[in-house]
Amino acid sequence: MLPVFGPSNPRDTVGLGATFVSDPFNLGMSAAGYDYVPYVRTVTSAVDTRSRNIELFDEIERTSLDYYATIRSLYRQRRAAEIRNDDVTAAGAGGAPPPETPTPVAPQRTP
Repeated sequence: MLPVFGPSNPRDTVGLGATFVSDPFNLGMSAAGYDYVPYVRTVTSAVDTRSRNIELFDEIERTSLDYYATIRSLYRQRRAAEIRNDDVTAAGAGGAPPPETPTPVAPQRTP
């Protein structure tokens, strides 16, 4: 668990740091003399993400025997789904698979 950011693994933690350092917006703000902007942006993003999921975290804490083990397990499952290119947003929003979209059919030409 990373403070403020939540669950992570070593690979994603390094990626988070690399993204922070190489983000063009962060580089531009630092070059313009606004060194504090990247830090404010990162913390604001982390707090916003946590606030969007606070009710979910509260529910997990109420219903699980080991809160941190449950969060770790859910994080690993989500990360594995992302690696497999599964649609994690639909599963996370309610557990239901995304609705299937009909395959477009090409118009038929008459001879």
